[in-house]
Amino acid sequence: MSAAADRAIEAGARERRRIRAREFCGPTAGLAAGNVQANLVILPMALAHDFLRFAQANPKPCPVLAVSEPGDPRLPSLGEDLDIRTDVPRYRVWRDGEVVEEPTDIMSHWRDDLVAFVLGCSFSFEEALIAEGLPIRHIERIYRIGEFGAHLILANDWADWAQTKRSYELIARYVMPHFNNGFATRRAVYDFNLKNREVQLAALEEGIRTTNEQHQQHRVVGNPLPPADTEAKSRAKK
Repeated sequence: MSAAADRAIEAGARERRRIRAREFCGPTAGLAAGNVQANLVILPMALAHDFLRFAQANPKPCPVLAVSEPGDPRLPSLGEDLDIRTDVPRYRVWRDGEVVEEPTDIMSHWRDDLVAFVLGCSFSFEEALIAEGLPIRHIERIYRIGEFGAHLILANDWADWAQTKRSYELIARYVMPHFNNGFATRRAVYDFNLKNREVQLAALEEGIRTTNEQHQQHRVVGNPLPPADTEAKSRAKK
C-alpha cells in the first residue's frame, strides 16, 4: 500500500474518532482528504429490498457504496473501525414523512432489523476544472441547504449528448477530488518537477550523451550494446 493511501486511511480513522467523541458535529466537506464521502440511509429490513432496487435502477444519483447486514452497524469494507450508529456528525430521524429528531448518535434508535445504505456523495467529487486552471463559480462557492451541501448543474440543449457527457466526465475526474484534496500529491510532484526542470533535463541529457558514448566505444558487429557490468551486478546482489 502506498504512503498516500496510508495517510488517507489514517485521516479517515482520525475524523471518525473525532466525530465519535462528539468533538465535531458539522458538515464534512473537505474532511479526511483521500477518502470517499457518502450519504447514509437507514431503513427497516421490510423496506430495504425496495430501496436497493430503486438505487440500482438509478445508479447515477444513488450510487451504492456499501450495504450493511440487518442489525449490524459495521461496514468493514469502508472502515475497519466504523460504527454507523456513532460515526456520523449528525443524523435525521424521520417518522411519517417528518423529521422528529436530529441526534449526534442513534444508539437508542438502533434495532436488529435496520439496514444501512451508504450512497456516494457530491463531497467526494469536487475538483478538476479548477485543477485545469478554470475558475468555476458554483465550485468556488459551495451553497449549503440546511446541513447538506449541494452542487446544482443546469443542463441545457446547447451541446449534443456526447459533449454534455464529456463535461460530466471532466467534473467527475477533476472537480470531485478538489475538495477532498485528492490532487495534493499530484500537485506536489508537478511543482517539484517544474522547480527542478533544468536540473532534471541536464541529468537526462548527460545520461543520453554517456549512453551514446558507451555505445560507440563498445559497438561491434552483432553486439551494438556495451558489455554488462558484472561487477556492478555483483555489488547490487550483495
